[in-house]
Amino acid sequence: MRNPKFVVDYTQPSIIRPQPPAAAAPADTGATGGEATTDAAATVPAAPATVAPPPPVPGFIPPPPAPERHPRDLPPTVRAHTLACSGSGILFFTRANRLHFKNLTANEEVGQICKIQEIHGVFTAIACGGSGETGGYVVAVGTSKGVVAIYDVQTKKRVLSWTLKPGVASLAWNGKILTIGAASGTIVHYDTRISPVEKMKEQAVTVTRHQAPITRMEWNAEGDMLASADKKGNVYCWKTGEKVPLDVGEFVLRRKKIKHCAAISAVSWCPWQPKNLVTADIKGVVQFWTIDPKNKDTNAMTPARLDTGSSITGLHWSSQCKEFMTTHGYKVPEHLAPPPPPPPPSSSGPLFPYPPPPGPNVENTLAVWQFPSLRFVTNMRMNTTDVPIGNSVVFAKGMKVVFGVPEQGKIHACDVWGKKKPDVKIRRQSSLDYVGCIR
Repeated sequence: MRNPKFVVDYTQPSIIRPQPPAAAAPADTGATGGEATTDAAATVPAAPATVAPPPPVPGFIPPPPAPERHPRDLPPTVRAHTLACSGSGILFFTRANRLHFKNLTANEEVGQICKIQEIHGVFTAIACGGSGETGGYVVAVGTSKGVVAIYDVQTKKRVLSWTLKPGVASLAWNGKILTIGAASGTIVHYDTRISPVEKMKEQAVTVTRHQAPITRMEWNAEGDMLASADKKGNVYCWKTGEKVPLDVGEFVLRRKKIKHCAAISAVSWCPWQPKNLVTADIKGVVQFWTIDPKNKDTNAMTPARLDTGSSITGLHWSSQCKEFMTTHGYKVPEHLAPPPPPPPPSSSGPLFPYPPPPGPNVENTLAVWQFPSLRFVTNMRMNTTDVPIGNSVVFAKGMKVVFGVPEQGKIHACDVWGKKKPDVKIRRQSSLDYVGCIR
């Protein structure tokens, strides 16, 4: 058997001991007197053997620090929707672990409703419901740990509370029915008229189809269809009382689907045409659909797609004219841009040129578009700095919009399809800034 080879670890060299001097040669004995004669060469000690120095220990060279990337170069993400407005003009928003409110119709101070503990997670969704005729307005909030609470808008007191695992991702009201989209993709409908809470939870209706966390949900104006979207770009439409989604969308492998190539950041039903649905994603693509399960052909409109080039954070229809508004973040990086749409048929003619001409730059702006021509109308950019727009909500019958700017920690308001507000002298700094009129 061969001798095993030795492995030398140069990171911790062994200590090399000096070798002892060589032993002296024995003395020669003379033949005549037996006297020892010492050899001069033998009395001199031998020089120690030279030992090669150990190889140098390789030192640890830390890697260079990663270069700081500008937020514009990072992949866009879906923000938690933590901004809502009641029908009475009360705005609800969050700051860290606190829920605040402000009356948009009066110059009042910002008030606080509640403060959650760290064990309950962080706020992930807010939705306002109810009406002034049927029991008043309410606001529902959900957290990442699954805590759900409903507060009365007028008294600011909690009405109901329970938990839903693993966590709340989205909320939507349909009359007295509170629809919750979970982080697991499950959708649960709660009838808040049922008492006590344990009985309400037992009679809740659960539907499952999404395989990713829910990002956005919205009921149409008639309250008979729900649109739900997730982080994988899937959108499903549900009829009231049914546990199977409608067979709508465009054909993908012989099946109808409403599909985006990125996470859905906005869904919105048209207020004057309850079957028209608009979906938008974080890569700046808007798609238009006519949700009619009786239609055996594709449910995509013509034109069916608008590529804005900038991440979309919100989408709202106008109740005054045939227009809609989109709110945007940073421009989508080129390596993350969505693929171009397929070329139209040759019979389309010059109405739909391919490739489509470049559109306007709507990065970090509020943009208004015509429908159904999708023609760009106008946009508004923040006057101070070039920062992305966050969550947004419309009020005053859809004529005004309130939007947040996360990097500034501020909330702004402006007219979209309403009259321009006259200039007024502001005596103190307000937490809600009026920034002008878009249209």
